Amino acid sequence: MPDVINIGVLGAEGRMGAAIILALKSQPEARLSVAITSPRSNNIGIDAGVAVGISECDVNLTADIQTGLDICDVMIDFSSPEAAIDAALGMHETRCRSLITGTTGYTETEEAALLAASGSITLLKSGNFSLGVNLLEALVETASSKLGPDWDIEIL
Repeated sequence: MPDVINIGVLGAEGRMGAAIILALKSQPEARLSVAITSPRSNNIGIDAGVAVGISECDVNLTADIQTGLDICDVMIDFSSPEAAIDAALGMHETRCRSLITGTTGYTETEEAALLAASGSITLLKSGNFSLGVNLLEALVETASSKLGPDWDIEIL
């Protein structure tokens, strides 16, 4: 059996963070190793599963991104641009070398910082991980390439 992948979740108390924590409970190939939340959270130190309304997962919430990077193989991020950039820049001297981020709302400066960090880590960034939205984007791209510039299509 292959090694288990240790997953960190940045933005663990959000909707997507909670969904990832729940999904990891049923994945024998991967385990939640760290659950990172905002330093302003009142739930720091509480079991992450309990904090997000599911059963215990034996990982307590923390706000310490750097320590979290030392105990996971991959960080999945649905937090804030600032936290995502902190994680990306902090990976250089840690065990974690891969960041999957669905965080949105980056400024041009923040986008540039994330791009610079991607030179030495593996980075997957998407503004939307929804299967439906990604399918719609692909369909629109296909339709527009087939119909040409004379067509005007609106999605309502």
